[in-house]
Amino acid sequence: MSTSILIADSVAEGAPRKLLVRTVGATLWTFGVSGALPDTVLEIVKDDQTIAENDDWSDAANSGFIFNVSAALEALRLKPGRLDSDVQTILYLGAYSFRVGAKDGATGVALVGISKVL
Repeated sequence: MSTSILIADSVAEGAPRKLLVRTVGATLWTFGVSGALPDTVLEIVKDDQTIAENDDWSDAANSGFIFNVSAALEALRLKPGRLDSDVQTILYLGAYSFRVGAKDGATGVALVGISKVL
């Protein structure tokens, strides 16, 4: 991951939660957001260990699931081939960091969203 990153932290409490975590950069251009990251990379870290990561959501093995969950959650639908990142994961009790960067080290605007999957 690049040296210029956005870090969002969260603490999971109670029962494990299945989440969809996404970073949107490239798709923001379609909404007129200038300076959006052209190619986001997402990394989820717990206790200094990467537990999940993604670069280009539609290349993930579970991209169909991610697409369907996004529709069910009425979340921003990302088009296949766009260089945004999504991870479907289960978070257990503890503190987590969601790190967003750009594959090419670029800087810019990105959106981080965390949604509970039912």
